[in-house]
Amino acid sequence: MEKNVVSVKIYGQEYNITGEKSREHIIKVADYVDRNMHDMAEVAQNAPVSALAILASINIADEYFETAARLETQESINLQKEKDIEHYIQLWEEAKKNFTQFREENATLVEQRDKLREAIREKEKEISQLKETALSAEKRAEERNEERYEILLKREKELESNFFDLQMENIRLKSELDRMKKNQEDDF
Repeated sequence: MEKNVVSVKIYGQEYNITGEKSREHIIKVADYVDRNMHDMAEVAQNAPVSALAILASINIADEYFETAARLETQESINLQKEKDIEHYIQLWEEAKKNFTQFREENATLVEQRDKLREAIREKEKEISQLKETALSAEKRAEERNEERYEILLKREKELESNFFDLQMENIRLKSELDRMKKNQEDDF
């Protein structure tokens, strides 16, 4: 890398500073040291230049260590946030997986529901050929099926509105699904 030689003035004294940093950066650092020297001169007016230089160096070093400590704290906070983000991404992926599974199970239920509806239509054709007593039995069966359908619709809406709770609700829903399948098998 190219070395830059820059002439700067610090507390009235000219210095030639050589460094790999840009000319602007070297001037900026020298101006900062100069300001610190002048600030020390205002506080310790009769102090020799060497004492002002030491006091300015101590202040600059103190600022450096405070900044380094803040940076270390911020890096620690950032590391924790990165871990949190990874955790939430994992939770999100699990929730998406569970939601996909829910959709598949829901599609199966819809297919079963459609098959049940078709079966009901066929039964209705048969029932329409029966006597008047059979018509009253048909009405009761339709009411029960409508109640089941409403329950299924209600559960479907609850599941959609509780998407982010799917992971915790997954075991309960599987149990409920098994019970519904058993009830449907028992009914038909």
